[in-house]
Amino acid sequence: MMKSDVFGKRSDYSRGVSNQLLKKAKPSKSDQYFKILWLVLDVDNNGYIDRDEFHNLPDLMNIKITEVKPNLFQRFIPNVYRGKYSKLVIQSVKHKYFRFAFDAIILINAIVILSDLDYIEWGFLAIFTLEILLKIYAFGFL
Repeated sequence: MMKSDVFGKRSDYSRGVSNQLLKKAKPSKSDQYFKILWLVLDVDNNGYIDRDEFHNLPDLMNIKITEVKPNLFQRFIPNVYRGKYSKLVIQSVKHKYFRFAFDAIILINAIVILSDLDYIEWGFLAIFTLEILLKIYAFGFL
């Protein structure tokens, strides 16, 4: 499990051994979690964790890491979600001008509310519903 150098004074852990030990210590964590720990621990990027780097492991394991899991669309319709047009929609929704456009629509809606044009409110309701649906699609719901 350990690789010792010629003089036997230093012990290193390889990535495979490290992942095995970490999975036994924290079985509920994902492979991505262990990959992040490895990248942080292997400071000199030599493929091994030496004794000094290993001493940082308990501190790192106590840090709360939030894992981003795939949303419903990525899980259930991955081919559609990763498609060309889907990526274009997602990129558009995440762009700052999308937010600016809907901020302007909110201001226009406020003016319309002040002018008592109730029949136009249904149009704004449809626009805001579309905005919410697009944001759920782009950012995820759960």
